[in-house]
Amino acid sequence: MQLASFIGTGNIMKEIDFYSDTFLITNDSASTLTVIISNNLYTVEPNFKYGLSGIHLFNSITIVSSGDWRCEVQGPNNIGSNVQSYSLSGTGNASKTLDFLADTVHIANTGMTDVTITLEDKSFLILPNEEFVKKELNFFTSVSITAIGSWSFVIQGPLSTEVELGILVSDLLPGVRQCIRDEGKEEYMEDADLLIFINDAISYLNKVLIAAGNQVMIEEGLFTNNMYIPNGFEKTCGKYPLKFANGKIQLLVDSSAVNVRYFCNRPHVTTVSDRIAFPARFAPAVTQVAAMFALNRITADITQDQSLLALLN
Repeated sequence: MQLASFIGTGNIMKEIDFYSDTFLITNDSASTLTVIISNNLYTVEPNFKYGLSGIHLFNSITIVSSGDWRCEVQGPNNIGSNVQSYSLSGTGNASKTLDFLADTVHIANTGMTDVTITLEDKSFLILPNEEFVKKELNFFTSVSITAIGSWSFVIQGPLSTEVELGILVSDLLPGVRQCIRDEGKEEYMEDADLLIFINDAISYLNKVLIAAGNQVMIEEGLFTNNMYIPNGFEKTCGKYPLKFANGKIQLLVDSSAVNVRYFCNRPHVTTVSDRIAFPARFAPAVTQVAAMFALNRITADITQDQSLLALLN
């Protein structure tokens, strides 16, 4: 999640260097405050906090106020100013090939009949006069619309040249089966049956790599007062003037935000078409650790296996 925070008194028009879909604003004054995003107006009463997520992607925000306020905006990807966005509207069927990798779609069915949007191998049905937002999809470069009526969409993602795609789960499974002598799929008949061991391996590697201070596990972000702790957060890289309570961050300094480097766990996968958010060089380690969990069928203590640890360097 990309974050940006700012504070002020009175009116402001702010351009953001990434596309956002969420904002949280606190009106610290005794007068009513107005927020304008993509021609939509939101009113915030005095000494009141207001947040909204899942709205159309935006990169500008206007605040009309005579008093003090604090604002935080965030977008679905930690890719900063390298976010690419593409918008399209039309009637009936359409297809589009992108020149960047996308992982987010926001589509509105403005017609009176169903619309189906297909992103590579995933399809979603949008009913008449409904909107649909889906984030953190597997990267896609092709979009297909099946419709009779009118529709519009915004898709978003990073430049393909600036993204390491991660490890495709389906590419690892033959190696796991070979390690456990199950090429014939007699023990684990479905590839999905192995996902639990892939996730065990991800959890194990998260623990080992963070304990070793491996740079691949480090993220950087702007932490503001009372913002939610980022997904996957493990610990900060060093000491920062922060306190964590009830799932939120509290700043211990008189500042609007603190730039923080922190260790972040990589998420689990849910399907064999998912990608594991480790660099490709970690594929042998994920394969071998997953195979060891599959062989043991319990959480085994493999922390002393030096040959495995050597794969993580």
